[in-house]
Amino acid sequence: MMVMIVGVLLLINFFSFFSVKTFQAGKLVYDKKKFPNYNGRVFLIAGELSQPEKAYDRIEMPYSVRVNMRYSLLGFNPKEAGKQLEALALSEDYIIGSSLGCKALIYSHRDDIKRVMIDPATHSIILKAGLQMKLRHTPLLVGLTYILGWLSAIPFIPTKSGNFYSLALLADQLYWLYYGDPRFNDLGNLNKLSMIISTEDKKLVGFIAESIYNGAALREVNASHCDTVRNYSVYDAALKNLLAKY
Repeated sequence: MMVMIVGVLLLINFFSFFSVKTFQAGKLVYDKKKFPNYNGRVFLIAGELSQPEKAYDRIEMPYSVRVNMRYSLLGFNPKEAGKQLEALALSEDYIIGSSLGCKALIYSHRDDIKRVMIDPATHSIILKAGLQMKLRHTPLLVGLTYILGWLSAIPFIPTKSGNFYSLALLADQLYWLYYGDPRFNDLGNLNKLSMIISTEDKKLVGFIAESIYNGAALREVNASHCDTVRNYSVYDAALKNLLAKY
């Protein structure tokens, strides 16, 4: 009898988690109560194992109104997050993303918004070979989260932003770093796309990113991958320089 009860509970855990992950999860989280429903906003998306509050804290933005788009503990899907940004952004708003966060930015097909990417991990070919090898088996990790169900949504993994990640979120981020690349012929209006590349990046191959987004405004900074906390001043200067063209 006890074995049957445990089995039923495990099935409920699996199918309820699967249902939520399939039909509801993947979007970014923001404070809906404080959401400013007018243009002149900057949507901020951090990279993997980070959150926007700390990643962009000391960088001056073109508008004073910041909308921190945080990762959900249930997971991340840049395609769904891109649709979400399309719906939320108004004409002449900004979207600024770092690393994996740029994937959601590229999946947002709005040509009337201004987009800035910092070290964009948007395509697997941009990743260095060693990182590509490590990420090829991430579907197995994603599969494990479905087996664990709601247990995989418990935050216990410490991050550089001072927050805790769940296994479900970490698995999704690692998966989307390597899989699900946006089509090269569907990158949006490059005239409203800018890019900052860190020359000391040990995760990405900068010149490949530059070739993919050839035509986007570009600035290079002497820093490691998305090091916007320790070396905020160089990113701040590069961002000001890029935005001066608008």
